[in-house]
Amino acid sequence: MSKHTPGPWTVKGPAGPDRDTAIIADGMIVAETWGHVAEGVRADSFAAASRIVACVNACEEIDDPAEFIRIAKELIADIRAMEVK
Repeated sequence: MSKHTPGPWTVKGPAGPDRDTAIIADGMIVAETWGHVAEGVRADSFAAASRIVACVNACEEIDDPAEFIRIAKELIADIRAMEVK
């Protein structure tokens, strides 16, 4: 297993127009995303944090996520090659 903070990870925020979006795990902030503009926090800050959290949580029980994804891509390519055209 990788040596990152154990999951599950969650997204919190932004708490206000000038606040960052926090990524929380094990009761503490492990990362923040930000995207400040004149009107406050950009929506993509929350979207980026949500995607990071989804990826980390999805890979939680996979020993080598990069290898897992490589194999999955190969399998998908093999299945597509077998499709009747």
